[in-house]
Amino acid sequence: MKNKKILIFLIIGLFFFIGNALAVTCPPGGFDGSSGVCIPTGTDLPDPGGEDPLADVINNVMQWLLRIVGVIAIIAFVISGMQYMLASGDQNMMEMGKRNMMWSIVGVIVALMGMVILIFIQSMLE
Repeated sequence: MKNKKILIFLIIGLFFFIGNALAVTCPPGGFDGSSGVCIPTGTDLPDPGGEDPLADVINNVMQWLLRIVGVIAIIAFVISGMQYMLASGDQNMMEMGKRNMMWSIVGVIVALMGMVILIFIQSMLE
């Protein structure tokens, strides 16, 4: 039992020393290892040494979310148009199609206004 504990301790110690010896070796091409950590280059992410990387990340996330909302709203607009067209004179289905179309237009307007506001705030802060 005692020999097993010593063997496990030696194996863990061996992995610890091997891991430390290989910690700073970066794969060839596209990595900056000057800081002791392999940092990938050419990813189009904001530069960590730039002016305000957190603001850049927040701006990128907001633009991504607004684009997703816009795409979903346009898809909803197409679906509501199909509901209206396929109603076949059923007044309830036509009203539901009109209502869905109105709210999908509101969604497109909200997404566009969000983009405009985001661009305006970004231009005011620069």
